[in-house]
Amino acid sequence: MDHETLRTILQHMDVKGKTLVLMLASSGMRIRERLQIRLEDINLETDPAEIVIRGENTKTEEQRDVFISREAKQMLKEWLKVRESYPSLQGTETKDWWRKE
Repeated sequence: MDHETLRTILQHMDVKGKTLVLMLASSGMRIRERLQIRLEDINLETDPAEIVIRGENTKTEEQRDVFISREAKQMLKEWLKVRESYPSLQGTETKDWWRKE
């Protein structure tokens, strides 16, 4: 996929989708690895931002560090600001996620 196609796709996504795609595209991590990341695995203070992929979530079962682009870092910061307003897939209700302010 070229950059122009990726940009076109991103224009039609919400902040959650953009964050996922940008993190995957810029880091090389697998989707399973991305979905298992915990907040404590993320270091947004470094440049580039660093994410620890824990060994139990990798194909080789070895821990590794990956880095994400500045654009992915910025989108991740945006996602962290609004994520509690999204519905949870873990059965935990979130407050008024369907309402637009």
